[in-house]
Amino acid sequence: MFKRNDMKKIPLLIVPIFLLVGCVTTKTTGFVDPDYRDVDYQISTVVVRVLRATMEETQIAEQKLTEKFHAHNVKAIKFTDIVPPTRNYEEDKIARLMKEAGADSVFSFFTLRDTVQSYVPPTYHAGATTSQVNTIGNHSYVTKSTAPGYISGGYSTSAPIMVSSAWLIDLNKGKLVWKAEGEASGNELTGFSDLLVDIGTDAIDDLVEKGILQEASD
Repeated sequence: MFKRNDMKKIPLLIVPIFLLVGCVTTKTTGFVDPDYRDVDYQISTVVVRVLRATMEETQIAEQKLTEKFHAHNVKAIKFTDIVPPTRNYEEDKIARLMKEAGADSVFSFFTLRDTVQSYVPPTYHAGATTSQVNTIGNHSYVTKSTAPGYISGGYSTSAPIMVSSAWLIDLNKGKLVWKAEGEASGNELTGFSDLLVDIGTDAIDDLVEKGILQEASD
């Protein structure tokens, strides 16, 4: 027969598990050219052009941003559908090809990227012992559980940051309609393609705020 305090559980190391989700913070500042402030500039078909990005990033951003324009009732064409990465054309021919595709506007943006290193200092978390008394008949038993102390942190993280320049060009007149600068940052689970899409999406939202694009349809 067991006696009081005879039962003790083997100490268990309790390790907290955190579910981390990639998070992106963006900020965009846009400016509309005076010639286009008091006119109802209509965008019917826009070319989405991504500069200074990898081929994978370009394909991802083109797809997401064309979908974004479609939500605002604007037909959008991927630049790589007009000028494949395997071709090398002069800018005058590129402009002609975009017009031939039916585009009246070009949404272009390029980015510069970097990473920020952060150090998470070690933190000691004290252990704890809990006891539970169980009674069966005339006998009581004490069950103890011990969670030893543990140390978290003590490592470095790397998070991506990005700055961008974006512009909307009136393809028929060859004039700059709108220009914007943007910033984006993420955490260690964020990829540059995530920043690229979010910073481009934020720029399109600025076009809506400035009245150049209509609100998204439901």
